[in-house]
Amino acid sequence: MNGTDETYGFSRICIPHALIEPEIAVIIDDGLTEVLYPNCTLRDDGFHRWIYFAYQHSTHEILIIPEFWPMIFLSTLMVITLWHSFFQKTGNETEIEHPMDVSDG
Repeated sequence: MNGTDETYGFSRICIPHALIEPEIAVIIDDGLTEVLYPNCTLRDDGFHRWIYFAYQHSTHEILIIPEFWPMIFLSTLMVITLWHSFFQKTGNETEIEHPMDVSDG
């Protein structure tokens, strides 16, 4: 979205239920811009839900995502972190000589 700086705008969007179950979140500019007057239950006809939100103008990137998305992201991040900690070879390990090492002659 874009508009004249220091003015306000709004969006009213119709979204099919298949895309918004169970709930949605509106994020503007990766959370840097406040979502004003969010109403995610403006109207619902059983098949579609209309949502409304306002924002202060400039140029914005607006994301409308399922609310459980952050939990999926955090879960994935936790699994990657655990995997990394179990399988990464640390630089603090000392090398152990094998008692049968015949390379010293």
